[in-house]
Amino acid sequence: MVIQGDKIVGVLDWIDSFYGDFVYDIASLDFWMPRLQLPEHFQQYYAAKGIAVPAFAERLRCCQCYMALSGLRFFAKFQNRDAYHWTRERVIDIIR
Repeated sequence: MVIQGDKIVGVLDWIDSFYGDFVYDIASLDFWMPRLQLPEHFQQYYAAKGIAVPAFAERLRCCQCYMALSGLRFFAKFQNRDAYHWTRERVIDIIR
């Protein structure tokens, strides 16, 4: 919680706070919101800055497969068939 004086002014959610590959954050946003095309924007930005990101595509797919497995487990547990099928189709498209 973020406190200012005697008031709560914010709550930080650290559930997905990881130490590791920053590509995970890009993969997470792209997995659930592919219409934003974040990997493409990210690559354009880094290319313009002259920064190489080795094995970007492979790292992105690896993180997205991890998210898919977690999502499939979650949606199966709560019997959310629509979300389960969407997640399944999304990861199949990614690994093709």
